[in-house]
Amino acid sequence: MLRSETATKKGIENRINAEEVNNLQKLCQKVLEPLRAHFGKPIRINSGFRCKALNEAVGGAKNSYHTKGDWGL
Repeated sequence: MLRSETATKKGIENRINAEEVNNLQKLCQKVLEPLRAHFGKPIRINSGFRCKALNEAVGGAKNSYHTKGDWGL
């Protein structure tokens, strides 16, 4: 959920706080795990969380769910 080739290339530390961890745990429990169970195989996540600097570097929207790990759950 945190790994990013862009962050590595640009030297951006994609840090996450406790609230963002909690948000991503909800995403995993309520959405991703049920999807994995339904399809019976792992689900590949390209981007779950981006710090503001990383979000800007990839051209993400300023109010992107990525910056909070909050997907409206």
